[in-house]
This record gives sequence, C-alpha cells and structure tokens, in this order.
Amino acid sequence: MILQVIQTVGRLAGIAAYGKVVGIDYSPDAVEVARKRNRALINESRVEIFQEAVSSMEFSDDSFGHLGYTGCSIWIDPDRNLFAVFLSNRVYPTRKNLKILKVRPMLHDAI
Repeated sequence: MILQVIQTVGRLAGIAAYGKVVGIDYSPDAVEVARKRNRALINESRVEIFQEAVSSMEFSDDSFGHLGYTGCSIWIDPDRNLFAVFLSNRVYPTRKNLKILKVRPMLHDAI
C-alpha cells in the first residue's frame, strides 16, 4: 500500500515539477521561512507564497477526491486546474487522535 502511495505522489511531483506551486499560510513566520527556502523558484515565477486566511478559498462544485482513514487525502478541482495532496498518519500516537478533523479542512481551504 505505502509503495503505491509513494509511486502516485512521485508521479504527481513529476508533473508539478513543470507547473507552478502556490502556497498559503496564515502564519507570518511560516511564510517568511517558506519564501527563504524557495527564493530561487520564486524568482523563476514557479512558486508563489501568500500570507492569507486559509478559509478564504473554496474548491469548485465539480471537485472530487478521497479522504483516507489515516488522514491522507487528495482533492482535485478540474475547473481551477489544481489539486491538494496531504500525507499524514493521524493514528499516531493513538487511533483516538482526531486533530486531523480540524487540520485537513484548513489545508483544503488554503488551496
């Protein structure tokens, strides 16, 4: 199973290498760090990083995807030509860990 996930994410990463990545975070510190780490790609107009409220964006009605038990998800919006992939292990350290229920919607809203 994990090998399939790695292969799929690898294919998506290969496609993204020729595209543009847009990042949004509400933390000024996280945005500053991300901009420093991605300075070369920002200068090439391949990456944009914004400080925004993550709830300000929504996926279109034609979007679709999968939300997995362990917190992993993929959501695709063909109308806007974008996708979100989130890899996690919400069952660590225990299956009672439900923090993903708050984090995953924030991630998808951020896109």
